[in-house]
Amino acid sequence: MGWPPVKSAHRPRSNGHVKAKMEGVAIGRKVDLSRHASYDELHHTLRLMFPSSTSHQGDSDVREEPDRHGCRRGRAPYAVTYEDADGDWMLVGDAPWQDFTRSAKRLKILL
Repeated sequence: MGWPPVKSAHRPRSNGHVKAKMEGVAIGRKVDLSRHASYDELHHTLRLMFPSSTSHQGDSDVREEPDRHGCRRGRAPYAVTYEDADGDWMLVGDAPWQDFTRSAKRLKILL
């Protein structure tokens, strides 16, 4: 780190990695957005990374309809948000996938 120190929000993201943190879980993880092609794939990865908190009974019974960006929005027990380049927190799935991958700095899963 050089001088003057640069806030982490202003540092460029390397290789598509963003930090993912779940509310109530002490340890966060990194997700490589460049390895995902859609919101569905990202949600699947997050369910695998945080299995005890994000899995719920009746996954197969959840009716999901794709929205205009191809994100399937079912009755999930959590919401995934992201911090964009301006420092605003947005709901994952509200922007087209390519715009999301370019602007997301970190993810937060809210129960």
